[in-house]
Amino acid sequence: MINKIRENPPQKIFLIIGIIFGILFLIITPPFQVPDEEAHFYKYYTLSEGIITPEKVGNTTGYYVSESLLDDTQKFRYLRFHPENKVNINSIFVSLKSPVDDKIVFLNYRNSGVPIPVGYPPVPYLLSALVMGLISFVSTPSVLLLMYVGRIVNLIVWLALIYLAIKTTPIHKWVFLLLALMPMNLRI
Repeated sequence: MINKIRENPPQKIFLIIGIIFGILFLIITPPFQVPDEEAHFYKYYTLSEGIITPEKVGNTTGYYVSESLLDDTQKFRYLRFHPENKVNINSIFVSLKSPVDDKIVFLNYRNSGVPIPVGYPPVPYLLSALVMGLISFVSTPSVLLLMYVGRIVNLIVWLALIYLAIKTTPIHKWVFLLLALMPMNLRI
């Protein structure tokens, strides 16, 4: 059995395992349970709206975003840092049906005060933001749909980059495969 696996190139094995477990993690991990997912979601959402830098309003810095964006991300905030908390699957389905509204509020986000090149540079978020922007252009998606789209895009980019890294490295391809498939690396 192991010899049959070794007959395949490591990058192909990585792709098969990465797709299977990446999709499983994408589906099984509750919305916004990963501590910094909310911050990254805000970043690629604001980029999808064409906002590159935060605005200064009074003594605070932040972004103008849809009120439903804040409501839906706050709805799942009890999950952060608490893997023992469970999410009701019905609340996910309800949130998937509620579209992003047009009511705009100011998001005073603690990380938004950091200058973009030092804090969160826009380049890693561009592909997710582009896909989210296209979906928002053709329909009125829900916040959770946009979050899952961001996860899918990130999974695809991660799979492509690691596949290319394993394929092009001249030595220790199996070590690269094992390191890439560690659980922390699969968290999309």
